[in-house]
Amino acid sequence: MTKSEIEKYLQTRDFGQSLVCLETTGSTNFDAKKAAANGCDHGYTVVSDEQTAGRGRLDHEWISPAGINIYVSTVLRPRVAASNFPQIPVICAIALHKALVAMAPSVELALKWPNDLLTVHNKRKISGILCEGVTMKDRSLAVVTGVGINVNSLLEDFPEDLRATVTSLKMETGKQWNREMVLAVFLNSFETIFNDWEAANGTLRPFMDYWNSHDLLAGQAIVIVQGEQTEEGVASGIDDEGRLMLETPDGMKLIHAGDVHLQW
Repeated sequence: MTKSEIEKYLQTRDFGQSLVCLETTGSTNFDAKKAAANGCDHGYTVVSDEQTAGRGRLDHEWISPAGINIYVSTVLRPRVAASNFPQIPVICAIALHKALVAMAPSVELALKWPNDLLTVHNKRKISGILCEGVTMKDRSLAVVTGVGINVNSLLEDFPEDLRATVTSLKMETGKQWNREMVLAVFLNSFETIFNDWEAANGTLRPFMDYWNSHDLLAGQAIVIVQGEQTEEGVASGIDDEGRLMLETPDGMKLIHAGDVHLQW
């Protein structure tokens, strides 16, 4: 991807205005965290055609073949209390959902707490989000938001053990996509949602209706894996701090983090 082509579609004030485009890297999140530690601007963005050590949440590998998908990380310096930073994966997911639905309205997508976008009809994953905190040069706290979007990949681009669970814009629509445009439309959407979140003093209340309208898990029996522990129950949406509400035999529990599995 080229910087000039991305900038043709970019309409942001901050996100992507400091933009680094790489042919290959280990991890765009690693690169962005290094830039943040050195004091980069809010909205500094790293995008790479390929990752050789891409990661998702809980240190899962993120398959990152060259030249077909989007691997991007943006440095955020939120002007809200640090206790609200865990909400950022939720607002990022909403922004990405809005962007993809605007570009590909025929593809019905759902939000899977805390960080994935899946197709509604076959529950295949099209995108994942990884947010990591970092201390900047001035000792302030920042968040690096990494996003992987399967754009033009086909099933044969993934290992066999993932082929039953992944999809891409190309697989869902049957057409090739301009990755620079997809990236810019996402960044435009993300900046808008992020600014609205800041204006609301770091609460998800303005976004709850949208999340609830596209929540994959609501009403579903799920298992949450947290290290060596598991929790079972029925998902009841999220609260305005971004925590998953889980109905269990022992009552309602608020889940801060975990690996969620649907019980079909």
